[in-house]
Amino acid sequence: MNPHRSMFIKLSDLPVPRPWWWWAALLLLVIHQSRRNQRALHQVGVDLAEVTVTRWEETDEATTDMLKMTQTMVRLTWAVVALTIVVVGATLYLGLR
Repeated sequence: MNPHRSMFIKLSDLPVPRPWWWWAALLLLVIHQSRRNQRALHQVGVDLAEVTVTRWEETDEATTDMLKMTQTMVRLTWAVVALTIVVVGATLYLGLR
């Protein structure tokens, strides 16, 4: 008779332990791993949130800077248009006089 017969159940060709304490130990190990994974996933979520907020802040700053630059370019363009009109007007006035 097999000395390990009381310790294992034969599942196909793979011996599987059957005492209750073995399954209890496996269950505790799975619960422990699950909690460890939850903590690790929580930390990943926290890190991802921090990176996302940091990028949003950087994007907001970049957007603000771009809007300021655009407003400055619009003012400069209007100044160049006004100066061009004045120069053309003065040239025509002096040329036709």
